[in-house]
Amino acid sequence: MLRLFVPHAGAEGPRLRLTGADLRHLRAYRMGPGERFLVFDATGAEHEARLERLGGRLAEATILATHRPARESPLDLVLAPALLKGAKMDLVIEKATELGVRRVAPVVSRYTIGLGVRLERWRRIAVAAAEQCGRTSVPAIDTPLPLPEL
Repeated sequence: MLRLFVPHAGAEGPRLRLTGADLRHLRAYRMGPGERFLVFDATGAEHEARLERLGGRLAEATILATHRPARESPLDLVLAPALLKGAKMDLVIEKATELGVRRVAPVVSRYTIGLGVRLERWRRIAVAAAEQCGRTSVPAIDTPLPLPEL
């Protein structure tokens, strides 16, 4: 079943308005009115929703049920990897999310060579990994810092 991360889900009552990447996901899955999918929000709640309308720039859904599954680890895991080149850091973020890490705090070392910090990309990767693996929360991705400042 399709799972989407919508930070504001449930805050405005039982109606959901989906745009942008969420709308593209609904189209990619060829969802039609009446079909059901799951939405999880920033509070860790998971909502079962039914698609009501799929338009050109907006999709509307109704929240049918809300629950708080106990899928998250009780441990407060923090991963502090040194910045890596290329797509290697993307893979670290993805796998850390799948393993249940609550926070990723990238570390800048003296051997770090002018790497571009791609925080927004890493946050999108964390959201996608959380959607895929069934987590109900998305780990925080911190700005890279030297180890003594961590």
